Amino acid sequence: MLDEMPSSIFYNWFDHYMEEPCGYELEMYQHAEVCTYLVNGLFNPKELVKTSDFYPKKQEEEKPEQTWQEMKAILRNRWSG
Repeated sequence: MLDEMPSSIFYNWFDHYMEEPCGYELEMYQHAEVCTYLVNGLFNPKELVKTSDFYPKKQEEEKPEQTWQEMKAILRNRWSG
């Protein structure tokens, strides 16, 4: 796609992005805001929902990988018993 696009069009899009940057966080906020309006407006919940109720949950940090020494110790303990 970029091979077929003239550089002038690419730079126009790039300039637009620099003026109004959009990204994952902004996009998720906008979607959450729309969901909040719909739920509060259409369903009249007893407690109003907040925009933050629709944010994606943060993923837990990944556990650090085991070293080869730790793996060897685990296998040794498993096979020795």
